Amino acid sequence: SLGNEKDYWSTCIGLADSKKGGDFRCVWRSLGGQEIYIVLKSKRMKQQSLATGEIVGGTGAAKNISGSLSLHWSTLSFQKNTGKTEIGGYAKDLQGTFQIP
Repeated sequence: SLGNEKDYWSTCIGLADSKKGGDFRCVWRSLGGQEIYIVLKSKRMKQQSLATGEIVGGTGAAKNISGSLSLHWSTLSFQKNTGKTEIGGYAKDLQGTFQIP
């Protein structure tokens, strides 16, 4: 956890294709409103695929946070909506390190 925050949900926007994988910019938000900003990459958008990320900033107690992380997609769902494909997913084996100056 970071301070009193330990539960975060994420919204990401990015591009993905079957040959190059995906590049995403994510905001992790705690229930208390704290944010952590992450650049996430995944070579394949399918279950059990590895994703790696760089922590590039945040708000509140996470201001100026930096670090790295990795995770595996445990589940992914794809849904077409008005010409866009929306992806929902859950992560497992989340691990990494961070530092706050």
